[in-house]
Formats: sequence, C-alpha cells, structure tokens
Amino acid sequence: MLDKEVKKSKGLKSDTLLFVEKYLYLLSQNQDWFNNPANKALLELLVGDSRVAILSGQGYMLIGQFHKHNGLLFSKDMGNL
Repeated sequence: MLDKEVKKSKGLKSDTLLFVEKYLYLLSQNQDWFNNPANKALLELLVGDSRVAILSGQGYMLIGQFHKHNGLLFSKDMGNL
C-alpha cells in the first residue's frame, strides 16, 4: 500500500525512515493518536505485509505478524533456536 516513493527508495534514507517522516509523523501530531483504534487500522493498511513496532511512553503497538520466542518478540520466526 505504501507509495512508490517510500517503497522503492534508493536514497540515503531507509524505507522505515521515509515511512516515519511521511506517515507516522503526521499521525502522531493528533492528540492521543497512540490510543486511537482508527490510527492503528490506518497503519495496518499502510504497512501491508510488512511489520512495524512502535514504542511509546504509553506502551507499544505491533503492526503485522510478530513471533514470540522465549518471551521476546521477533519480526521473523526464530524457529528452534
């Protein structure tokens, strides 16, 4: 769902940094954005099949599929480590 500018960036900025600058920063300007279910739904649409973990003083938000291994969360399946 991310536009081509963010998804296919070949510049000095990572796709994650471009995502934060272009989308997440704008969302975070809204009061109490972190606890708004509509914002999480919008982020899920923007992220698509990727994964994002957003850490805040209010807690954390996981977008996409994460895997738990020995009490830790990973963006990739850690299998039988």
